Amino acid sequence: AKELFISFNEVYNNRDRGFFEGTNYTVGTFDMNKFLNNDPDLILTNGMAYKYFPFMGTIAKISINKNAEMFNVNVGELVRWYIINAGPRGEITFNFAGGMIDKVVSTDDKFSNSSAVKSIYEIIVPAGAGRILETVFPEEGIYFGNDHDIGSLLKGAGFVVNANKT
Repeated sequence: AKELFISFNEVYNNRDRGFFEGTNYTVGTFDMNKFLNNDPDLILTNGMAYKYFPFMGTIAKISINKNAEMFNVNVGELVRWYIINAGPRGEITFNFAGGMIDKVVSTDDKFSNSSAVKSIYEIIVPAGAGRILETVFPEEGIYFGNDHDIGSLLKGAGFVVNANKT
């Protein structure tokens, strides 16, 4: 199996001025009120917001990050995803838009039997936890791994997977 690692974590910044406004190039510090209200400014994916998020939408594409990376997989290839939610507050309701999670393998007691959960649409990853998922993308195309909470998605909790024929 191809193995890929994704870590989500939140940023609470007292200088952030809102969606796509950012900090106006000023340095901020941790914002306790945003933290207590569970209102992160950004949700980072492997340490950077929108790192694997070139666009949103399929027909009417909205450009997000022209320099974004994408995960490339082969159609029919088994892909094992290590999904970590570093938090510190919000849960991730993870899914693949346009695809299914074929198998969940986890160290959590609820999912300790690797064959217990198969072919599901989404899985919750609490803050400070992780899940190991396996999937096979059956058709060529673009798939989107994301937090099903659209607010979190717009703050950066997503990535693009490009499935190609070999």
